[in-house]
Amino acid sequence: MIDRRMLIASGLAFGATSALAVKPLPAAKRAAIEAIQLPPGFNGTFAYARNGRIEHARYVGMADVEAGRAISPDTQFKWGSASKWLASTTVLRLVEQKRLSLDAPITAYLPDFRHDTGKQVLLKHVLSNTSGIPDLLTRQLAKEPALRTTDASAATMVARFGDGDLSFVPGKGWDYGAINWAIVAAIIERVTGATFPQSVAKLVLRPLSMTATGFAQPGQPPMPNLAAAYGSSMPPVRKMAPN
Repeated sequence: MIDRRMLIASGLAFGATSALAVKPLPAAKRAAIEAIQLPPGFNGTFAYARNGRIEHARYVGMADVEAGRAISPDTQFKWGSASKWLASTTVLRLVEQKRLSLDAPITAYLPDFRHDTGKQVLLKHVLSNTSGIPDLLTRQLAKEPALRTTDASAATMVARFGDGDLSFVPGKGWDYGAINWAIVAAIIERVTGATFPQSVAKLVLRPLSMTATGFAQPGQPPMPNLAAAYGSSMPPVRKMAPN
């Protein structure tokens, strides 16, 4: 439940398809945007949007340094932790539908969760990383790298790594922990009866016409337009495999 369902976003992540039509800008505005200085070694897409429409886009650097493949309108990127925004939006859609409440304890949705701690932790606490639940999951990742590609469900990961004593009173501290988001995913799956990727697609991606955004699944063939992730591009040092 860590990287096995990596969110893949279109190069422009505005619900765009690969056949993107960008409205021409006046020359002066285009020149001003082109003059913006991006960080040295920047590889990515830079876009200017107004009123929900992309008016100008720049494609900078390399999608695959070793292969000499440049970033283009068709390039897709791993979103990594930015996918938490979509998880949060999915929760808020369910709140809108009155299927979830931000002020409900997580035990209302995960009845098998450790009761003495879970009854103190509200849904809004896990969404804001203020739950106080110790992040035993991240600690174990260093010892057990295979967890990043495990087929275990979110509920299984929560059962295994969510039973620690609270580190602080929920809402009174902050800890950016992966366990919070495993709990969020487990709650979404419990309430919808669908997988986390299916729920995100139904409640967020499809309504926003984000047709070039989705989840890479284990066993899929390599994605030809996926950009490699680098910790450094000069020299190139990959952070993770490209697929």
